[in-house]
Amino acid sequence: MISVCINTRERPDKLAGCLDSIFANRFKTLKKVAYEVVVVDQSKKSTVAPRFKKRIIYIHKPGRGTGLAKNTGVENASGKYVLFTDDDCLVDTYWIESVVLSFKKYPDVLGVFGKVAPFEPELHPNEFCPCTFENKEVRVISKPTLHYKHIGFGNNMSFRLDVLKKLGGFKNWLGPGSIGSNAEDAELALRVLINGYTLLYNPKVNVYHDRWLNNEELRRQNLSYICGEVASYGHFALKGEKLAKKVVNDNFRDSYFKIGRAVQSLVLFQTRDFRLLLNALEESVWRLRGFLVAILYTT
Repeated sequence: MISVCINTRERPDKLAGCLDSIFANRFKTLKKVAYEVVVVDQSKKSTVAPRFKKRIIYIHKPGRGTGLAKNTGVENASGKYVLFTDDDCLVDTYWIESVVLSFKKYPDVLGVFGKVAPFEPELHPNEFCPCTFENKEVRVISKPTLHYKHIGFGNNMSFRLDVLKKLGGFKNWLGPGSIGSNAEDAELALRVLINGYTLLYNPKVNVYHDRWLNNEELRRQNLSYICGEVASYGHFALKGEKLAKKVVNDNFRDSYFKIGRAVQSLVLFQTRDFRLLLNALEESVWRLRGFLVAILYTT
């Protein structure tokens, strides 16, 4: 048995597309694999189309927080492996099989991350698709490393369910909608590696992200990513983890130089536009928020 977990909130059309892509999965190398789909719906009212109700394990749990929603999915999953994607993603026709084959080929890995490509980019020439990851080479990861450079994102990740539960699942204070704002996937990936387990990135495990942002929406989204990054890595930095310390230091160093450059430009009359300074200050505030969250949940 395989468990597919999706959390959703107020996006019924996106969720329907995601579920359709999952139920369209096929198997060409393996015999048909039995799988269940667990949907955790944090919407105020149910957003799952009636046609799916008999085909999924449906949990309506109004609230906010991706880490919390993912943990609810894990608690209700019964498969050997648990596969995660987001409600605004569409999975490849052989996604489930590709994940299972990855675990079979690499029996020592705890988790498998995969490729995330933008969905139909030709229809969005002036927009941006966040959380994509398109490294071309298979990578076995056994040492702490940056998730956004070498591992991948939570919209295409899978784990051995028993060990995931043993590690305590996700942090409820991380992820979109939580006080930490983002990065529940980054924290878990780093915790897995720190605890001596191994991860795999396999570009044959494909998901397509169908979320498109304009310039201002992307700027706001990046602030949320900044907060989550400092919160998740700050948590480990406070415990003395070397890579995490560097990530946090680099974040605040970046804010220091951005503010300095903006002030210098204004003082020397190189610009009269205060937006550069305001944006730098806003980034600093979100980084500070992230670090305060790390302190709150580490001490």
